[in-house]
Amino acid sequence: MDIFAGAYGAEVGNAAVQYLPRGGLYVCGGLTPKNMHLLRGDGSPFLRAYRDKGRLSGLVGEMPVYAVTVEDLGLRGARYLALREYLRIQEEEEGEPDAPERRNADFGYPSLLVAGATFAAVALLKGRKK
Repeated sequence: MDIFAGAYGAEVGNAAVQYLPRGGLYVCGGLTPKNMHLLRGDGSPFLRAYRDKGRLSGLVGEMPVYAVTVEDLGLRGARYLALREYLRIQEEEEGEPDAPERRNADFGYPSLLVAGATFAAVALLKGRKK
């Protein structure tokens, strides 16, 4: 499990280098809450691998990592987007144009939900051999 936690931390560190999330990086998915003992603490295999980025270690070390302990985050995001789409279609059928405030409403939090699920899926797919 230490090898898994190290690989997971290294991949999250790669994402930190790629996206430079100054406010922090949120790690989510079903594995995160079940393996908190491997992710928590400065000496954990996860954080050691996360921060081990050579010349960029200092930069990555400044970016906090947050563990999201909700296991159904992807479903919540998909549910939210499905509801938004349903409401949009319903408004169109009733002849009401899309209100700009509804179309752009609350794009921060739900986007994090979907982005978290997407990041988890991309990280898993990247690791697969072709």
